[in-house]
Amino acid sequence: MVMESKTLLSLNADVDRTFTLEERYTDQNLNSKTSGTWTVDGDIVTLTSESGSTKYEVMEKGLVSFNTNGSKRDDATAKKYLLRKVKGE
Repeated sequence: MVMESKTLLSLNADVDRTFTLEERYTDQNLNSKTSGTWTVDGDIVTLTSESGSTKYEVMEKGLVSFNTNGSKRDDATAKKYLLRKVKGE
């Protein structure tokens, strides 16, 4: 069974560099919202919240989350985990 989800990540350019990550799983009517701070180091964006940290690689088309083991995704898998820029600069 494939869970279909929609994800909205807002990276704020405020002094504290805060973020909000909203995930909606349409198949099971589940929603989650996480907030915290973010940092950037080269082409890696790290989101840090109370529940831990998540890394994303900056790509030409958007951000791709790392695997759960902390490694970068291969090209075929990365397409499934691409967060595209939809607003802002």
